[in-house]
Amino acid sequence: MIKKWINKKKRFCFLGAAVVVMAAGFLMTANAKDDSFVTWNKASKKNEVAVSLRLQDGEELEDVVTFQVKFQLEGEDIRDAELVFDSGLKSNKEIPVKTAIYDDENQILSVYVSGRETVLSHSPLKLGKIRVDSGKDVVIRYLEDSGDTVDRFHTAGKITELGGIEEYQMVLEEKIPETDESVEEPETKPEKETESSKDKHYSSHDDDDDDDGGSISMDFDTPGSWKKSGDTWLFERPDGTLIQNQWIQAGGKWYWLDEEGRMKTGWISNQGIWYYCGPAGDMKTGWVNDLGTWYYCNGSGAMKTGWITYKDCWYYLKDNGAMKTGWQEINGKWYYLEPDGKMAANTVTPDGYRLDRNGVWTGERQ
Repeated sequence: MIKKWINKKKRFCFLGAAVVVMAAGFLMTANAKDDSFVTWNKASKKNEVAVSLRLQDGEELEDVVTFQVKFQLEGEDIRDAELVFDSGLKSNKEIPVKTAIYDDENQILSVYVSGRETVLSHSPLKLGKIRVDSGKDVVIRYLEDSGDTVDRFHTAGKITELGGIEEYQMVLEEKIPETDESVEEPETKPEKETESSKDKHYSSHDDDDDDDGGSISMDFDTPGSWKKSGDTWLFERPDGTLIQNQWIQAGGKWYWLDEEGRMKTGWISNQGIWYYCGPAGDMKTGWVNDLGTWYYCNGSGAMKTGWITYKDCWYYLKDNGAMKTGWQEINGKWYYLEPDGKMAANTVTPDGYRLDRNGVWTGERQ
C-alpha cells in the first residue's frame, strides 16, 4: 500500500510540474506577442493604420476607466488626420465618451476615452484606425509624455510601462518610375494574377506581326499630308479625301483619326484596347503620366493591366491601368509596392512586415 501511495504521489508531482511548465510556456508566448503598449497593424488602405493598446505586465495601473493618449505625426504635406474608432468600441454603450482631436498646427492627434467600466487593461483594446490625408510619407509615433489615466476610484495615474514602441512609417508618396523604352515581358511570371489579354496590336496591322509587346514600325509613312481645320488637324490622302477612323503613321509616329477625320489626343479606345496620344497627337509607349497617375503602354501602345515586369522589377496596374503603390491585396495575398511602384520581395517593409521571395506577406512581423 505504501508503494502504491508513493507511485500516486510521483504521478501527481509529475502532472503538477507539467501544468506549471505548460502555463509558463503559455505566459511566455502571450508576452512575446504583445511587448508594447501600442501596436500598429496595417489596414486595407495605405493612408490608414489600425492601433491597439495594452497595458504592459509591469504596469501597476488597474481598473482604468478614463485615459488620454497622443500621437505625433511628422510629414511635409499633412492636410488632415483623424481616428476612426473601432466598431466594437464605438457600439459599446458602457463607454459613452470617445473623442479624437487633431491639432494641425502641432500635428498631434489626441484621443480621449471614458466609460463606466474598465476600458484599458492588460488585454488588447482595439482603438481604431488613424487615417491621414497627405500626398507625402508620414511618420506616426506615440507621445511618451501622454498616457494620463483615471481609475474607478477617481485616482489619477500615468502610463509608464511602454515596452518597445516603434514608430509607424506610412508610405504615401508616389515617385516617378525611371523611363526606359526597352521593356521585355517574359513568358513566365511569379505566383500572381494572369497577364491581361489587352496586349494586342492595332487592328490595322498585319496579322503576321508577333504579339510580343515590341515596338511597331513601318518602312514608310502613310501617303498624304496634314491639313489644319479650325482648332484640329485632318489628314488628306493624295487624292484629297480624308482618312477616317484609323491609325496613320507620319514622321515615324502613330496618330489616331476619328470618324470625322480629326486627330485625337488623350486616351483612345479602339476595339476594347486603350491607347494614349500626347498633346501633339502622337501615340505614347512606355510609362505615361496622366494627371499625376502612372500608366504603362507596351511597344504597341496598348495600355497594360495586372502584373508587368520592367527592368527586372514587378509592378501592378489596376484594371483601369493605374499603377499601384503601398499595400495591395491581390488574389487573397498581400503585397507591398514601393513608392515608385516596384514590388518589394524577400525583405521587411518599412512598417515591419516580412515578405517572401515572391513578394507575398508571410504573416509575420519583424
